[in-house]
Amino acid sequence: MAENQEVPAGMKRALEILTSVLQAANGDYLEKSMLIVPDVEADSDETQKRDALTKLLETLASDDPGLSLSDENIADVKAFFEKLYGGQVKFRHRYSDVCNVVFDYKDCELDPTNVPYPASRLADNMGKVLTSMLEDRPRSEQADSVRKLCDHIELEKTRLLHYTEQMKMMCSFEERSTQLDEQIKEQQEKTESEIKRLEDDSLKRIEEEKREAQRENVSVLGVFTGIVVAFVAGLTFSSSILQSIDRASIYRLCAMATVIGVFLFDTIAILLSFLGKVTRVECPDLAKIVKIANFIALVFLAAAVFARFFIPMPAYN
Repeated sequence: MAENQEVPAGMKRALEILTSVLQAANGDYLEKSMLIVPDVEADSDETQKRDALTKLLETLASDDPGLSLSDENIADVKAFFEKLYGGQVKFRHRYSDVCNVVFDYKDCELDPTNVPYPASRLADNMGKVLTSMLEDRPRSEQADSVRKLCDHIELEKTRLLHYTEQMKMMCSFEERSTQLDEQIKEQQEKTESEIKRLEDDSLKRIEEEKREAQRENVSVLGVFTGIVVAFVAGLTFSSSILQSIDRASIYRLCAMATVIGVFLFDTIAILLSFLGKVTRVECPDLAKIVKIANFIALVFLAAAVFARFFIPMPAYN
C-alpha cells in the first residue's frame, strides 16, 4: 500500500478493535487511557449529581480506542453509582439528561446496526457495570437505579436508531425530490423549446401559405384578365369579319371564323386549365371537351375548304 494512501474507515476501526482485544488478552496496554470518574458524594446536591452523571456517561461513550473498562474501572464506576444513588435524599436521574447525552452523538459515524458508535459503546459499558453490580448486590437500590438508567439509555439508543433511519429517509427523499425537480426543470425546458419550435414552424408555414395565397390570387387575376382579353380580341375579330362580310366569299369567312373560334376556345381552355392547377381544382373533362371542339372545328374547316373548291356557289341575282 502506498504511503500516501488513506486507510478506509472500516478497516481502521477493525484494526483499533483488534489492537484493544490483543492488549486485553496480553494484559499490556500500550497507550491505555485512564477512565476518569467524576467526583461525587452521597450528600451532594442534585445539580452536582446531574453534572457528574453527565460527565461519566460522556466518558463511557468515549471513542478512544485505548479506553477499555478494566475490573478496576468497573469498580470505580460502581463506587460512583453507590454514592450517586445513596444518601439521605434519593437521587433520580432525569430522562432529559440521558437523552441529551445520547442525542449529542446523532451526527457521529454509524455502526452496522445504524446506531452511532458512541451510543453503542455507552450502552455496552453500562451493561458491563450493571452486570457487575447485580453479581455483587442484586437487590440493592443502587443496582435497581442503574438498571433503570440502562433501560433509559437503551430507550434513547432505540430512539436514536429511529431518528437516524428517518434522517436517512429524509435525505433520500430530498435527493429524490432534487432529482425530480431537475427532471421537471429539464422537461419544462424541453417543452418550452418544443413549443417555441412549433411556434416558429407555424409562423413559417403561415407566412409560406400567405405568400402562396398571394401568388394564387395574382395568378387567378391574371387568368381572368387573359380570359377578358381573349373575349375582347374575339369580339374585335368578329366585328372585323362582320364588317367585311359583303366583300369576302362565304368560304373564306367560314374558314376565318373557324380559325378564330378555335384560337379563342383553346386560349380560354388553357387559361381555365392553368386556373384549375393554381387553385388545386381538377377538371378531368376539360381536355376531352377541347379535343372534341377542335375536332369539330377541324371538320368544319375541312368542309369549308372542300365546298370552296368542289361545290360551286349559285350566282347572286
